[in-house]
Amino acid sequence: MRVKKLHLFLLTLALLLLTLVATPVFAIVDPDKIELKQVSAFRNFAEANDLLFLIEYNIEYAVIPTEDPRLAYSVEIANTSTGSSYGNRPVLYYGHAYQALYWTAAKATASGLTWDMANLQAVVTANPVIFPVVTLGGNRQESNITSGDTLIWLDGTLEGTTPTLVGDKILEITENASIAVGQSYTQITNLGDKLSTSGGVIAMKVLPGIRTIVPDIFAFTSSLTDEPVKVYGNAGQTFLEGNQPAAFSTSLDSLGETLFGSPGKGMIIGGIGFLLIAISILGMMFNVTQATTPAMVAGIPLILAGSMLGIIPIGLVFAAFFFVLVLFGITFLMSRMA
Repeated sequence: MRVKKLHLFLLTLALLLLTLVATPVFAIVDPDKIELKQVSAFRNFAEANDLLFLIEYNIEYAVIPTEDPRLAYSVEIANTSTGSSYGNRPVLYYGHAYQALYWTAAKATASGLTWDMANLQAVVTANPVIFPVVTLGGNRQESNITSGDTLIWLDGTLEGTTPTLVGDKILEITENASIAVGQSYTQITNLGDKLSTSGGVIAMKVLPGIRTIVPDIFAFTSSLTDEPVKVYGNAGQTFLEGNQPAAFSTSLDSLGETLFGSPGKGMIIGGIGFLLIAISILGMMFNVTQATTPAMVAGIPLILAGSMLGIIPIGLVFAAFFFVLVLFGITFLMSRMA
């Protein structure tokens, strides 16, 4: 009875230890609705033969999540035949909004992205680091970009029709968002519909450099500071990698430094926790079966789990596996001789 209590205590202690280094749990749930409203492609926007994609989406929540939308969702342009991504970028807003992906001519050539190419797809998707499951229609939507569709591929000339086409599309999307969310992102002026101050701020966050290239879509410009056009080839991946929860080994190292006052003690902490769990599980199995064979066999997946967590070196895994086989063989032979 005392042995069982000791094993239960060791198992509880190990689980508490691992809880201290567990990665954060996010409360965000799937949206009430997720839509990819439209995608538009442009050429010759800021330089000759560059490529710009505007993606209008709707990530609808009755109660806006507390999580930063940049951590929760991103948009990307992908290849449907290879499954590869040409680039991605975090969304900036929940609700009805839009995001831009831009490639210079050199970046587009290097990535293999060409004008009016086939097998392209626009995607708005949840971050798998935050969401336990990413499902099409639940927290992800896709839309094929059809080659030759002149409603999607809006070609023009540099410093001529392309900036005008981009400006018109941004005004269209912004008016759609204004109606959807009940905000005045556009306003009527003597020169027609323009972006209001709030709509202008959104446009410059989505596409830095837009006010310099297409100033005519802004109602007020004196109080708004613009930035150069930025390339967002893999901004989503970079942002998410920089903000995702710490790796298990990193968390162990942080806990080890806190306990021992010096870095590099993560393996000690992880090894102790893993050893306590292993001893408790194998000990309880031995108490129940009163046989060493089940305990030894159960040790194999435990050792593999330790290797996957980075706690046990792969060389030690093979050594332990060989040792378990030898013990199993000896046990088997002794049982046959008895």
